[in-house]
Amino acid sequence: MTTKKVVNPKDGKIIDLTETTEHFQSAKTLWDWLGLAGTLAIPIVLYQFQRSEKEQDDTNSREEALLAYFKHISELLIDKKLKILINQKLETTDPDYSMLDAALDVARACTLSVLRRLDKDGERKGRVIRFLSDTELVSELDLELADLSYANLSNVKLKGANLGYANLSNADLSLSDERITKKLKREFSLLRPAIKNTDPEAFCSYSDPNQNVNLSDDQKASLEFVDSGIKLYCANLKNANLSDRFLLNACLKYAILRDANLTNVKLNSANLSNADLRNANLSGADLSDADLSGADLSGADLSGANLTNATLPNGKKYKCPEQLKQSGIEANYLPKLPDAPEPVSTEPLCQSSVIT
Repeated sequence: MTTKKVVNPKDGKIIDLTETTEHFQSAKTLWDWLGLAGTLAIPIVLYQFQRSEKEQDDTNSREEALLAYFKHISELLIDKKLKILINQKLETTDPDYSMLDAALDVARACTLSVLRRLDKDGERKGRVIRFLSDTELVSELDLELADLSYANLSNVKLKGANLGYANLSNADLSLSDERITKKLKREFSLLRPAIKNTDPEAFCSYSDPNQNVNLSDDQKASLEFVDSGIKLYCANLKNANLSDRFLLNACLKYAILRDANLTNVKLNSANLSNADLRNANLSGADLSDADLSGADLSGADLSGANLTNATLPNGKKYKCPEQLKQSGIEANYLPKLPDAPEPVSTEPLCQSSVIT
């Protein structure tokens, strides 16, 4: 309340005028607003809790499915004597062959089913294939069309596996253990000249009676990681990592290897005909005697690659780096044509098979 003097306009006298100011307080206090905020937050917190609980339930469900798969396959191996039947190398005319065939069909169906159930769970997918590798089933089951996208298959032995048409996009198939790669490269370089047989299967058979080359147990253990004869025809390997793998005599015809990491991979005598190798990293790769007929190498990195006696996309045998440019292969990191004062021949200079 305030009082001030003012002039009355009617008679000109000075009078006192009193003014009263009323202050109104909001009906909602700070605690009221906090309570409202808490009320609004409850559905959000509840949603997050339910989502977390659902994810945990899904994780538990995948783990339970994986453990159930391990148990079922173990029963096939032991109780149904699948392992014994496989080791007997039965012929189709053998009375027990139908039992073996049925057991393998069941194992295959269970494997493909659990892989689909695991979706993008790369770690658990890797555990499935590692289990099959450790039980020596990976080369016995037909894993065509298997969903192994995002699978962690690093350092998993895949010799003889049939993964044709499989989805291996974004999968990790690298040989990343330096102890294995160093030892394997050493053994490989020592034994390759000794066994004068260019057939990779003969090289991986541990001994050659014609050459009297016998391998020690240590050498055999190292060469277990040579994935000779693996079948990856028509497989989707986009963005996959296969670095440092030993894929001798592998079948990769019509495979999608776009943007794949193939650094230092050994693809000796591999079949890469009509493969999609666009923007693939093939630096340091060994492609000697490989079949690249019809393959698309656009944008590929071939620096340091060994293409000795390889068949190029145009069907011609590789002799020197200049052939790639001359045959229209628009790959990255190709060597420049050598400078020569006066060309004396129409044939390209072919001094090395390794791209620098």
